Amino acid sequence: MTTKNQIIKTSLKHFINQGYDYTSLNQIAEDVGIKKSSLYYHFKSKDDLLFEGIKLITQELSVSITNNIQTNKQARLRLENLFESILDFNSNISLLLGNNFNTPTNINAFFQMSSNRYENISIMIDQFYDDIISIIKDIIITGQDKNEIKKNIDIEMTSIEILSRIEGLITLSSIYKKFDLNKIRLVLYENLWSSLQIEEKKETLKKALENEDLEGMKTGIEELTNAFHPIAQKLYQKTATQEGAAEETATSGDDDVVDADYEVVDED
Repeated sequence: MTTKNQIIKTSLKHFINQGYDYTSLNQIAEDVGIKKSSLYYHFKSKDDLLFEGIKLITQELSVSITNNIQTNKQARLRLENLFESILDFNSNISLLLGNNFNTPTNINAFFQMSSNRYENISIMIDQFYDDIISIIKDIIITGQDKNEIKKNIDIEMTSIEILSRIEGLITLSSIYKKFDLNKIRLVLYENLWSSLQIEEKKETLKKALENEDLEGMKTGIEELTNAFHPIAQKLYQKTATQEGAAEETATSGDDDVVDADYEVVDED
């Protein structure tokens, strides 16, 4: 890590944990292990450091989202990767702040303070969220073109709703300690996807059955199978993992018995 990035990440840790106004450049320099005068080689002021810190957060998250959603072509999996990117990024911010990885950090209050105080930061944050909404809209439109997502939805409002779900869940998990976001991720994905796609697939099959349309029945069944395939695959993998762990435990238990018998004989 470069000295400049180390300064930025150290400043973010203090800005978010104890507040921008209560963080001094002396404190940041001391934590990094440099002189205060050396900070001015990289940054003109504390305000400049704040701007660069938020810029780092938004750029790194944007790159993470873009890279992750490109790994899949199915709309459902792209949306899931979007969720994962944002949640995991917030978890990594938690580690930076010295917190638990499984407790996402709510940086919205930090963004709000910075946005209200500095116009250039407000513009940057607005652009950041505009970009995420554009990505979600693209996923929806592409999904509609491939007949994966139903067409009778307001794309703009649906995109905002999806982003609001993510941000709301992060905020809730950061203040409501009984709410374990990581444990219910899969359920959240299924609920979101169901609201966008599953009902239309069922309707295709229902109409085919009513009209005794064999080709339509075949298409409807294939669509439902494709829709549920990722879910079934995950459940299968989870079951296989649990069975493997159980088998390993049983084998380990047998070994323990043999070792115990051996130890008893050895003591005699």
